[in-house]
Amino acid sequence: MLTISYSYAGFATQTIMIAETASAQDQTAAIQLALDAVADHVGGRVTLSAGTFSLIGTGKAADGALRVGSETTLEGAGLGATVLKLADGATGVTGLVRTDSGRTLPDGTIDTTHNVTVRGLSLDGNAANTTGATDGFYSGPKPGTAQFDTNITLDGVEIMNMSRYGFDPHEGTKGLQLLNCVAHNNAYDGFTIDGCSDVMIVNALAYDNGRHGINIVTGSEHVSIVDSVSRDNAANGITIQTGDNEIRGWTSDVSISGGLIAGNGRAGIDAHQISGLDVSGVTFSANGRDAIDLAGVESAVVSGNVFQLTTAGYKTVGVSGYLQDFADTDVANDRYITSKGVVIDGQALADGVVPSGGVAWAYKITAGADVVSGSAGRDVIAAGSGADVVSGNAGNDVLYGNDGNDTLDGGAGGDTLFGGWGNDVLRAGSGLDLIDGGAGFDTLDFSKFNAAVQVDLGAAGVEAKSGSLALADVTSIEAVRGTSSGDTLSAGMSGATLDGAGGYDVLTGGVGADTLMGGAGNDRLTGAAGNDVLTGGSGSDTLVFGAGWGHDTVTDFVRGKDKIAIQGVDGLKSFAALSITTLGADADLAFGGQHILLKGVAASSLTGADFIFS
Repeated sequence: MLTISYSYAGFATQTIMIAETASAQDQTAAIQLALDAVADHVGGRVTLSAGTFSLIGTGKAADGALRVGSETTLEGAGLGATVLKLADGATGVTGLVRTDSGRTLPDGTIDTTHNVTVRGLSLDGNAANTTGATDGFYSGPKPGTAQFDTNITLDGVEIMNMSRYGFDPHEGTKGLQLLNCVAHNNAYDGFTIDGCSDVMIVNALAYDNGRHGINIVTGSEHVSIVDSVSRDNAANGITIQTGDNEIRGWTSDVSISGGLIAGNGRAGIDAHQISGLDVSGVTFSANGRDAIDLAGVESAVVSGNVFQLTTAGYKTVGVSGYLQDFADTDVANDRYITSKGVVIDGQALADGVVPSGGVAWAYKITAGADVVSGSAGRDVIAAGSGADVVSGNAGNDVLYGNDGNDTLDGGAGGDTLFGGWGNDVLRAGSGLDLIDGGAGFDTLDFSKFNAAVQVDLGAAGVEAKSGSLALADVTSIEAVRGTSSGDTLSAGMSGATLDGAGGYDVLTGGVGADTLMGGAGNDRLTGAAGNDVLTGGSGSDTLVFGAGWGHDTVTDFVRGKDKIAIQGVDGLKSFAALSITTLGADADLAFGGQHILLKGVAASSLTGADFIFS
């Protein structure tokens, strides 16, 4: 059962309960009823329970699905907990959630939306199962009017799977804050700031979007992007451009400080025809083109950034003129706009100068096996081609393994670890980390944690929890090493390696050929399907085999200490039902075309006491 609670000044909280099986039309109408009631009473709060709400539009795309009026807070139970999803078969909407600009109030006046907060929600555009163009969040009155939406805040909002844009605040939005927001797997841009002013984007994450991660366009002004990450988007990490300058003029006064821009298909930052740009303290890595591309830019300051050069022809900062055709039918009206007032790390550049070199590393490691430790503050460390050991220590660090089999240890703080190429070990710290193993067979190492962890190593990423553990985003990891406590490790992918380390661990393989190692302690290892290799380690271990276990190998079975547990296998309920033969120095246990090879164990030494049947 889904719950919608709403309240406003002078009235008790009211509650609507609706079944998750109710139609999308009924669920949408129930939430909108609460939003309208709050807006009609000059504001209040609408709270949605955890669960997935199914939404649908009115049939007119511009209406959006949900409309939030002035002085209203719309909140859920948290990012990923409360999901607003466009229903299967629905047509597109301009904003799964949007501001209710132009709303007629009970007294007949037309409202210009102000003081709106949306937080703790995930918006799912369900692009694969819907038609038409859908945006996640939309704000702003009609372009070209004198009206404005003011003081709009989104905090802890995730937007995904839109057929167009994720966050799409539009012309006439003033005083916009996007805090701790995530945009991913949207067909166009993750964040588009379109004709807005006085904008703060803090601790945002944009990844795997079909175009740009963040796009500042159409004369937006006074925009600050702070400590944000834009990675693995198809085009630019951040694009800053003027767009339709007949409405608002040039995009101006944009500041980007801190954060990471990496792995995007084109440039890290691509700025065209803007006035006033400051880029500082940003880490750039493995973008398809220049880290920063400036064309037709006035008054830009680029300082204190970290550039990781990865491909031939890659420049740290590219500066050029911009040929803008203002009248397609009149060549005489073409204008060549040069970049001017550009300062890079304290050096003023003349028009047309394209710098080379000038790489600013916090730490730069060359070839060879290096050992580098960061400071107590924020470090950016890029390893070379050797088998390097890199420690960030305290602070919100950014560590790159690059070539070689590296060990990266973020330490305390919210760290970003990129393994790069090679078989790397990435040690999770106590903060909110972003971890990407990169190419190779990489290991996520929890051995520094004092408390046990529960980890599911899946094909789409890693899910982990512990009393002292918080991971933001983990990708490209093939192996997990546990703690000295009793961990629960499972493999949802093929070919994983699970290492329990110390403690009484529970390890479960997946459908492929996995490697399970219990380590110290009395562990329980289940290979599941596939041809697995199981090593119990020291202690009294239980090695579990179920229906369809495959051709598995146990490397260190010790009679009188370890047990073979056969569970749920039809026809195999006793020691006598097993076929046990000698295969070299090993014992081969067979039943129904499936085998367990006990390395170094004499077949004649086995008895029913070594087994548990159930």
